[in-house]
Amino acid sequence: MKTSTKILFFIFFALLIVFVAYLFLFRPASLQAVKPVLAPAVQAVFATGSVEPQVLITIAPKVTGRLTELLVDEGDLVKSGQILARLENTDLQYALREARVRASQLESEYQRVRKLSQSGVLAIDALERAQADFEAAVAVVDRIEAEADYFQLEAPSKGTIIQRDGELGELIAAQQVIYWQSAANGIRITAEVDEEDIVLIRPGQEVMIRADAFPRRTFMGSVTSITPRGDPVSRSYRVRISIEPAPELMVGMTVEANVIVRAVEEALLIPATAVENDTVVVIRDSKAFRQEITIGASTEAAVEALEGIKADDIVLRNSYDWPKDGESVQYLITDWKVNK
Repeated sequence: MKTSTKILFFIFFALLIVFVAYLFLFRPASLQAVKPVLAPAVQAVFATGSVEPQVLITIAPKVTGRLTELLVDEGDLVKSGQILARLENTDLQYALREARVRASQLESEYQRVRKLSQSGVLAIDALERAQADFEAAVAVVDRIEAEADYFQLEAPSKGTIIQRDGELGELIAAQQVIYWQSAANGIRITAEVDEEDIVLIRPGQEVMIRADAFPRRTFMGSVTSITPRGDPVSRSYRVRISIEPAPELMVGMTVEANVIVRAVEEALLIPATAVENDTVVVIRDSKAFRQEITIGASTEAAVEALEGIKADDIVLRNSYDWPKDGESVQYLITDWKVNK
């Protein structure tokens, strides 16, 4: 190859390198951009909770004893006053029979003395002593019968037994819960809401409820009450949620609750990827400018801009490739859809 040809080749190659470097280092960046869209948006507060009875009753004995009878089990419907279980009270039964025999004897003695007193054979004070002895014996019977009632458990109201914690032969301590009963007035959700979100919650707000056991179902409810005192450890507040009749949901199930605090028919939405630290990049006259926005409703896919941008603004789609503030950019407006 001639020397002049080699020189021309190297000059061309050098110019090519310079051109490529210019394209990558000096030309304005080519970026994806979007325009905000108007679409319905819902702002909700997320919380986890569990299903529980509207009224939960614990049933426990007043005395210590060995469990001898279990007359109902989990899932059984019970009536008010129905006997649910009994504890061993053999010694008490012996004492009761003895007390009844003594009361019967003293009653006979009282009747005998009363007849003799009426005929004038015995003085009035003998009658009074006989009557007092008989009444004392009756009081002992009443006391032992009352104590005997402590050895059996009764249903305080109509409802369903949802849990049993006791086995035959087990020694049950006083006040140890044997049965958990749900009163016959439905279920509710108790959810824990973070303290930073509790200011948005009000009684009457609609709630969308989902359970892992029913991934394709959404149950509807409403906020009924908010505990006035939060838990300083978990930094949360307890929220009670009533729920429409849902026999599928079982007491104890874990649920996810979304409390709807705001619903908008036409919200100004942009991709969630366009926002970083409540800031977006808007393009004006082919230059990029950072712009703070006020965020409303948000999901993993989209963010509602309450303030800071308008419907005809152009916004960079991805926050990770932001140019410098005021830098000239080349951009391509792309379509995007709000995920439902």
